[in-house]
Amino acid sequence: MSKDPTLLLPHPRALERRFVLEPLVEIAADTTFPGGATASDALAEVQAQEVTNIGQLSELTVTREREQSRGVWWVIGQLVLFVLISRASVRGYWPIGNAVTDAAGWVLAAVGGGFAVVAMLSLNTSLTPFPKPMKGATLIETGIYGQVRHPIYGAIIVGAMGLSIARGSGLAVLLSLLLLGYFTLKAKHEERMLVDAYPEYGQYVQRVPRRFLPFLI
Repeated sequence: MSKDPTLLLPHPRALERRFVLEPLVEIAADTTFPGGATASDALAEVQAQEVTNIGQLSELTVTREREQSRGVWWVIGQLVLFVLISRASVRGYWPIGNAVTDAAGWVLAAVGGGFAVVAMLSLNTSLTPFPKPMKGATLIETGIYGQVRHPIYGAIIVGAMGLSIARGSGLAVLLSLLLLGYFTLKAKHEERMLVDAYPEYGQYVQRVPRRFLPFLI
């Protein structure tokens, strides 16, 4: 143990750092910290954090560069889905619903639109359609981002579903469900970028487990 101002051991936040706990567990899993928590128990709580083996750093760098280059394709893919949903809604393929469901759909579309505006205003200058965070951007953890990690995606899904129902298009509803799967994959890719950009992102994921909609998904 050390209480020297320049070297405090054990570090008071060691329990929150996977890069500290993982090698410690390999050699002394039963190490007990002040408060009674063991190294192995603490490690189980921080698995969302990403740890890089220095020996694999070169390979990881190449992988990250490839992931960043895919960002434009993720955006193109979602634009294609938007066009297909819009076209199916306008054409009314596979007609469904009635006056009541049409009205409910418009309400849902309005809710999605409002949700999107709030989420975009919260991001301010950090807003980008690409998975990789913008240079100089900060991690937003307040407001709607204190409830869900990707509220804009959730808003788009709700809005697209509402529009599809309002227009009475069964095909558009099906494509909106596909949008949920697409954004789930894009969000996972994006979160790998966010972990690289913000070391505290692992703790944020633990505090905010929902990706798209509060209390739901």
